[in-house]
Amino acid sequence: ENLYFTHTVTIHPAINIESELPPIIPSYWASIGLYRTEFFFMDKNYLPDEIEQYLHYQKICQKAGGLRVRFRLLDVELDKPIRMLEGQGYGIELLMKNRSLLVTQLRALLTLSKDYPIGITVPMINAIEEIKQIKLVIDEVIKTDDLQSTHLDYQFGIMVERKNALKAFSTLSGFDYVLIGTNDLSAEYGEIERSNLTLNQNAYLNKAFQTDLQNLIKITNQDNILTILCGDGANLIDVIKENYHLGIRHFAPSPKNICLYRMPQNE
Repeated sequence: ENLYFTHTVTIHPAINIESELPPIIPSYWASIGLYRTEFFFMDKNYLPDEIEQYLHYQKICQKAGGLRVRFRLLDVELDKPIRMLEGQGYGIELLMKNRSLLVTQLRALLTLSKDYPIGITVPMINAIEEIKQIKLVIDEVIKTDDLQSTHLDYQFGIMVERKNALKAFSTLSGFDYVLIGTNDLSAEYGEIERSNLTLNQNAYLNKAFQTDLQNLIKITNQDNILTILCGDGANLIDVIKENYHLGIRHFAPSPKNICLYRMPQNE
C-alpha cells in the first residue's frame, strides 16, 4: 500500500525543542504543526518574561525557514510539570487562572506575528466559552500594544484533546485549525492512565473514539478547516493507517518518525 506518500498525506511536524528542526527544512514540510512551548519553561526556575519568550520563538521561526509555526500556549500536565505553577491546574484552566502568564505569552507571540507566519493554539479546550475568552484576551493585547495598525500574520487554533470537546465538537466555532491530541483522547476513551498508553496501543483505535473523530472530520471537511492529527497517534504506523482511512490527511509526527510516511528517499 503506497498511501503515505506526500501526494496523499501532508506532513506538519511536531517539535518540542529547537534542535529538532533540521538545518534545511525539507520541501514536503507544510508547516510546523505543533511547537510545544512548555518545554522552553520546564528546565527553568523562573517564568521567562515577554522578551525572553519573544527571542526564543523568533529563533524557532527563523529556523523554520518561512513555514508557519503553530505555537501551542503553555500546556502544563502531570507529565510536563512546571515548578512555579504546581497545583494551579492544567491546560486552558491554568491559563485562565494566570492572566498575566497568558498575556505575557500572547504579547510575545502577537508581536512575533508582525514578521513571521504563526499559529496560536489553545490547549485542552472544553467549550466555546473558553474560545471566546481567549479571543477576548487576544483582542485586548492587540489594542493595548497598539498592534492593530500593523498586519499580524497569525491563525487561531484549538487542541481537541478532551472527550467532551470531541463529542460536542459541532457546538465549537471561531478557530482556523484544529489539532487532535491523540494521547489524552485515547486515555480518556479507553479509561486508562496516560502513562499506560505505550503499553496499550489499541487505545488509539478505540471504536467510540474513532466514531466521534469521524464526525469531527465530516464537520471540518464541510467547513474547510485544517485538521491535524498529533501525539503518539501520528507516530504509530497502525494508528496512522486507521486514521487515514477515517479521512485524516494532515499529520504532525515527530521529525524522527516521518520515515513512517514513506517519504521519497531524495529529500
